[in-house]
Amino acid sequence: MTKCFYDLLDKLKIGIVLLDRRHRVIFWNDWMSKKTELSADSVLSMPIEDLSSKFASSRYGSILDTIFETGQSRFLSGAVHGTFFQNAEFQSDYEIKQNIQIEKVDEHTLLLQVEDLSGHYMKVKQMKKFIEHLEKENDEIKQLEEKSRKIAMHDTLTELPNRLSFLNSLELKLNELKNSKSEKILAVFFIDLDDLKKINDTYGHKIGDEILKEFADRVSLLMKSDDSECFIARLAGDEFVLFSESDSGIEKFANQANLLLEKIHPSFNIKKHIPLKIRASIGISIFPQDAITVDELIDKADKALYRVKTSGKNGYEFYKPL
Repeated sequence: MTKCFYDLLDKLKIGIVLLDRRHRVIFWNDWMSKKTELSADSVLSMPIEDLSSKFASSRYGSILDTIFETGQSRFLSGAVHGTFFQNAEFQSDYEIKQNIQIEKVDEHTLLLQVEDLSGHYMKVKQMKKFIEHLEKENDEIKQLEEKSRKIAMHDTLTELPNRLSFLNSLELKLNELKNSKSEKILAVFFIDLDDLKKINDTYGHKIGDEILKEFADRVSLLMKSDDSECFIARLAGDEFVLFSESDSGIEKFANQANLLLEKIHPSFNIKKHIPLKIRASIGISIFPQDAITVDELIDKADKALYRVKTSGKNGYEFYKPL
């Protein structure tokens, strides 16, 4: 082959290696020298087996011999076969992948075209890590958003839904009932703990807070044990609200009110203090007979509560128009 031809091979952006019948290097272009840091002069006449651990195995040596005999070219994918030659651009612990196209030039010469994809795989690997990092950050953001949403919609002391959450949920439920053909009715319960102020004044607000938390736990468990859909929230201070549905009349709501009163009847044993007795007053309004809006239902439940408070506390009443 002419010098002009070899000069052309040196300019190619791909590795070119020519081997003789005995697998010895007869040409090693500049691209191979730069990638491996092995000069052409240093590798000429060396067996390819001494330059590539892959070709040192009998499997790959037989591939070269078979191509000489049959003339059929072979493509060896780096994704499957991995590394054929060292790559000075990457550390030894980095995964190197090289494609090899092997073709017979004539009876005495094989052509190896070497394409190094290590840089490409490195970029893909880095991109995957970057994507994993973004996904992790996205998950963290979602968790923070969920935590912020929960804080915004829940009472920090009792962990019950707060006023905003209750108003939104009740609005959705009323719209659902208005837009459906269901004959269900709904009750709003306005609950106030009787004389909690006295406990706060006597034992301190920390004890009062513990009572509020235990009351929330008791009522939550009671509502979960009931088969109907209920939503309870802390409105403010010692005031709680809940709504409940019924398709069997207001008797169900009366039963629920009695259960609520029974549930808080046992003493509250807070830390080392004597058992503390708590009672509650409950006012109830009914959708749609008393009102059809959120504000009106809460207002009328509050009016019913006021009547309970002024008539001795520790009981419940349904709203009655004056």
